[in-house]
Order: sequence, then C-alpha cells, then structure tokens
Amino acid sequence: MDEIKSIILQNLKQRGDLAQLQAKVREAVMRSIEGHKASPPPQPEGETYVILELIVEFFRFLGLYSTAGTLEVEAGIPSLPVSREYLTRTIGLSPDAINNEIPLLYHMLAFCQQFGGVSAVVLEEDPEHPPQ
Repeated sequence: MDEIKSIILQNLKQRGDLAQLQAKVREAVMRSIEGHKASPPPQPEGETYVILELIVEFFRFLGLYSTAGTLEVEAGIPSLPVSREYLTRTIGLSPDAINNEIPLLYHMLAFCQQFGGVSAVVLEEDPEHPPQ
C-alpha cells in the first residue's frame, strides 16, 4: 500500500497536481477559519482595494487561482473580481493602449519603465483621498 501511495504522490508532483491540491486545501482552511471568526476582516478601501484587485488579476493570469482565492479570503475582498475596465479607469491607463491578454500590472510596469522608472512617476496628493 505504501508503494502505491508513493507512486501516486510522485505522479501528482510530476504533473503539478499536488501543489494545486495543497493550495486548494489551504484556501478551504482559510475560508473555514474566516467563517468562524467573531468579526470578518475589514473591507479594504480606496487604493488598497485597487492594489489587491490588481494582484488577484495577476495571480489569475499566472494560473494561481487558489493563491488568488486565498488572498481574497485573507484580505476580505469579494471573490467576484471587479471589471477590468474599472481597474483600467481607476489606475489611469488608456483603454485603447491596453492589451487584454496581459495583466494590468505589466502595463503599469511598462509605463514606469518607459518614463524612466518608478522615481519618474510623480503621485499628486489628493487631500480628499489620501493613500491608504
């Protein structure tokens, strides 16, 4: 029986299925723990929410669906992602310049590189909407 178990585990590892199963178990455990807490995690707002959604979009692009799900549970964001159009508008990218096959984080990186790196991108402070 141990030999069969070893063969199955080796096969799951080689195909990458074992890591996916482990991630799904971690996500299920997190959902269970969050469901039994006295109070849910605080809902992220403003820039924090947008950043989390960008990260979730990036994880999903990489096929890290369980990682994205775990982040959603831990961060207290809805499991239904916001629209890409909303994210594009919120971060100030032109919808015409966006390749829908590439995550928005890649577009943001390309923008920073095109204009001399992150230090060249100046954030204007808005007193009504301070960074969170």
